Amino acid sequence: LQPYVFRRDVRTIVIPLGPTIARLRKELLRLVDPYLQRLLEANVFARYPNRLTHGLLVMELKRYRSGAMHQRHPSHATIVSDFYACIGMYHAIELLVKHGIRALLNYLLGSGGGSNGPNAQEKYFIAKDRQIKQFLDRLKDQFPQHAQRGQESPAALLNESGALTGNDDVDYGHPKYRILEKHLKGFFREHPDSRAIVFCEFRDSVAMIKRLLSDNQPAIRANCIVGMASAL
Repeated sequence: LQPYVFRRDVRTIVIPLGPTIARLRKELLRLVDPYLQRLLEANVFARYPNRLTHGLLVMELKRYRSGAMHQRHPSHATIVSDFYACIGMYHAIELLVKHGIRALLNYLLGSGGGSNGPNAQEKYFIAKDRQIKQFLDRLKDQFPQHAQRGQESPAALLNESGALTGNDDVDYGHPKYRILEKHLKGFFREHPDSRAIVFCEFRDSVAMIKRLLSDNQPAIRANCIVGMASAL
């Protein structure tokens, strides 16, 4: 890329979550709250967490387990299971906020590589919760297009087809895609002979961006490159 980069211009764009993702995030926080409250009541955190994240919870679990080697809490098994449930749910919340509804459903509904796959322990404890299962069933009914798409091959994702509903929550699952489209359209209006590269952290985003930009031909001619799963 270096021969094509002449100056560095980094701009941060704050993307509003929109009412659907904000509502789902609020519901997920409500569902995880009983597990979090039990951890707080057990006094297992090094300090009261002002802002919880998936990474912070992982670190707190490691710290707790290290201490448990010398002095085990009377409710050790419950504490560990609550930690895993919180870790899984906060990971789901971060996927929802960053990547949208499809990423959330693929994580919570996908096999994740089986019983020995990544996040298997977190999802095992989440799956035992009846209210979370009911929440997921409602999401599957509301957003059938997003359910179980993460298990497809990269080639299948790039050739994704299907009628659009006109509802961006259903078709794309996150407001960032329309904002990306707006900025790319403006860029190519000013620089019609130029090129742009969109880097995606989440593989499913590649297919959705291609699908979105295909409506802007010939001004925008989208092409895709998807890395191997082991390199993502």
